[in-house]
Amino acid sequence: MSSRHRQSGVRPTPSRSSIVPSQTPVRRPAVEEELPPYKKPSHPLNEHALTKLRALNGPSVTQLKDHNKKAGDRITNAAALVLDTLYERQAAVAKQRTKWDKNIGTESREQDEARLAELQAQVDEYSKKLEESMRAVIDNGVAAQRIEESLAWLQTHAPGRLQQEYATQRSQQQSQGASQRLSHSQRRRTQNRDDDDDEDMQDEHETQESMGPTPGPTPLDGSRPSLTGVSEMYTERVEREKRDYTSISYIGRYSKNKEYSTFKKMVHDAQYRDDRPLPNPEMWFTETGSPALGVTGHGEDHDDDDDDIVMERATISIKCPLTFLPYKDPYTSLKCPHTFERVAIMEMIRKSNVRVGGGSASSGEKAVKCPVTGCDQMLRANDLNHDPVLARRIKRLQEDKAREAEQSDAEEERQVSVSQQPTPSAQPRIKVSSSSRLQVPSIQELPRSSIVDDLGSSGDEDE
Repeated sequence: MSSRHRQSGVRPTPSRSSIVPSQTPVRRPAVEEELPPYKKPSHPLNEHALTKLRALNGPSVTQLKDHNKKAGDRITNAAALVLDTLYERQAAVAKQRTKWDKNIGTESREQDEARLAELQAQVDEYSKKLEESMRAVIDNGVAAQRIEESLAWLQTHAPGRLQQEYATQRSQQQSQGASQRLSHSQRRRTQNRDDDDDEDMQDEHETQESMGPTPGPTPLDGSRPSLTGVSEMYTERVEREKRDYTSISYIGRYSKNKEYSTFKKMVHDAQYRDDRPLPNPEMWFTETGSPALGVTGHGEDHDDDDDDIVMERATISIKCPLTFLPYKDPYTSLKCPHTFERVAIMEMIRKSNVRVGGGSASSGEKAVKCPVTGCDQMLRANDLNHDPVLARRIKRLQEDKAREAEQSDAEEERQVSVSQQPTPSAQPRIKVSSSSRLQVPSIQELPRSSIVDDLGSSGDEDE
């Protein structure tokens, strides 16, 4: 008999289905299995459990922190973009108002004013939502840091705590078991004096077995240690840290936060540019904790506000004090108000032989003294951060200078073109001389036949 598989030549018909099974798997709805009720652990962590615990504080937490930082940067840039749009529209309408005051193009005034008011309302709403989102991002960042610190705490303290609890509870159980067995044997000795010796020997043997090495199996009577689980330790610590954080006021949470400070500075720069100084961080929130939306300065009655703004503008430099070249990636110190080009200052720190923050000269982090004359701050790499607000202001100054240069070049070209045009003095000009004879300039003197004698009027008398 041949071992080949015989293929059927019968084709399937509508009334006869094919015998070939379908290749598409049948999807069955997933059945959600209920987890068993939680039971406290009865033994300390073994090596396998410790390995799993260490793996929790791994790349996932780092990715969460990185994702949170990117979200904060995007919210900050979005807020600046929205306010830049409003600022440019306000500037355009302000130029139109000067024309409207002269009755020029007034037919579009009502429509342009209405569009500006509508845009202002939308920007106010978006700015409020973006500010709330920024605070939520900061809270999430603190939560990620809380998770990371709690997991690190568990890795260090949970194994020892579980071991100590287990030893304590086992000792208590063994003491209680020994007491119960002792009282039980005493009762049996009073009932049956003949079996007293055998019972004592049996009780002694059981006591020695119960005092054996730990950890061990669950006793036959069903009693087992009930230890504090790792998840309980984690939840308790995280909730305690969360309560401590939420009890802090908004000023304490956000005014000293680097990300929120950058957001606030960026929003203020996009909204007011260099026209108004940024208010003190203590004025960013009201007494009730909500953001102080109307606070834009220290007050309108301060006579020295304009002087401060002028001085602030004058101190802005678009060139790095190390490279003497315009900034490309400005990095500002957190310890002093000095800014440098990132590549230049990081290269100085990398080549430095000075270390700070360590117990000896060979430990710690590399650092350099601030290169600006008169500043004694020691700067590490972590003490310098990208300054997006300063980058905006520097870019604005560079654009203003480029615009002024273009306008200057255009003015020079206009003056040159005007100077090359023929002057009106090159045209023939007729003037009457005292001798009553018409004369022309010497550059184009009329021929003799064109000289006309002044015959006078008909009313004049002949001399």
